[in-house]
Amino acid sequence: MPFITQGKTNWKLLLIIIILAIIVGGGALWYVKRPEQPYQPPEIKKSETASWKTYKNEEYGYEIKYPKDWELTGSEGKTNISYPYKVMGIEVRDITLADFIKEYEKPDMGEKIIKQEDYVLDNIEGVKLTATTGLGIDRNYIFIIKNNKSYIIDFYDFEPLHLNIISTFKFLEEIKTADFTPLKLPSSPSFIKSLNNSKDVKIDPHYEGDYPGFSWPEPEFYTPAGSSEKFLSLSKLKERSGEYAYGPDYNSIFNPEGSHSYGGTPIYLLNKDSKYSVSFIGLKINNRDLTSELKIEFGIDYMGEQIGKSKSSIIASIFSIDTAYACGPGLYLRPVGDSNLIFVEESNGIAWYRLEKPVAIYNLSLSYCDQDCSSKPSYCNNMADDPVECEDFWCCFYNSSISSLENGNLRMHILYKPNDKEGFLKLQMANLILSDPAGTYYQPIMGEYFDHYYRAYLH
Repeated sequence: MPFITQGKTNWKLLLIIIILAIIVGGGALWYVKRPEQPYQPPEIKKSETASWKTYKNEEYGYEIKYPKDWELTGSEGKTNISYPYKVMGIEVRDITLADFIKEYEKPDMGEKIIKQEDYVLDNIEGVKLTATTGLGIDRNYIFIIKNNKSYIIDFYDFEPLHLNIISTFKFLEEIKTADFTPLKLPSSPSFIKSLNNSKDVKIDPHYEGDYPGFSWPEPEFYTPAGSSEKFLSLSKLKERSGEYAYGPDYNSIFNPEGSHSYGGTPIYLLNKDSKYSVSFIGLKINNRDLTSELKIEFGIDYMGEQIGKSKSSIIASIFSIDTAYACGPGLYLRPVGDSNLIFVEESNGIAWYRLEKPVAIYNLSLSYCDQDCSSKPSYCNNMADDPVECEDFWCCFYNSSISSLENGNLRMHILYKPNDKEGFLKLQMANLILSDPAGTYYQPIMGEYFDHYYRAYLH
């Protein structure tokens, strides 16, 4: 139908065209001006991921699920989840979005960010980037900032399993650590009216985790999000055999027994004629509900003096704790005594415990072996074919002696059994109460590391 017929304008047709133009133009304008909604990953039915493995990264505070036949690799903040030709990754960095884009783009190699859109991951707003690659295949990145850390997930948008994996990503709930101000000076219990100072005994606390790099095996640490404190990571869910822990039931707040060391913290008996027993101990604990049982034990390490340690040297002091000898910690260890710790009272933030059996730390042998080795027959050579009578002299083959107990050969362990609760345990020895045969109470000299304290994440 022409617009003009025989010199007249076809107004009916023109009006129809104008109305159609308004409708089409208005629709296009609405599409352009419509409010944008942040993109969210598609919801996946839980049944589809129920059999998947779960990876939990406690250091950076997130978890994600992935198929059982996929492989998990990576280190130093980068985790790769891969299946042949389907690699995706999660990286945690200190970088801004602008710097990340600048770092990525290399136009001469065909690498450029071509699209940026809003994105929401586990209720945290971020962006989704689409980037060209030198291979001609577009790659995608999710960029989220949480707790001043940038979480970057690289994946392929066209790979359905990548989207399914991303849909399981969750930030872990932050666990707050309790405030803990370590003591600068020893404390005394209210039930002891008169407490004297002893110059005969000195203790220099060396807590588990104080000296990473000098222990075997190396401890595992965990730093909570938003904190700078490093906590020993002790999981009740792990098989304890071979793990960095004192034993299957108890953990030590002082340096633990290793494959070649008894550990503990050194006690220096500076007067060989002193006669003290350990009667009470005070512990500053942030949460007593995390522990169920406590005990204390003492032993003498007869090999300590033979490696030339000096109590005035911090490195030597460290090595005095981690004495290395060829056949294990029990070979040159002589137990002195142990006791359960019975709770007495809590005052001024200090929990006081009584030794169920006070441990005497005097009249201690300076020799590992009590046998008269001078009478050992010459044909006894500690061999499998030695005669039976040679068994009476087994100690002589490992005999070792020390000149005194002034150098910290006497060691102390304070052990605790965790409750079935998750939390951050902070613990400091507030004092060790000694008693003499007359019943008079004393406190020892505390070394320069007195204000150190034990930190563990029990989970």
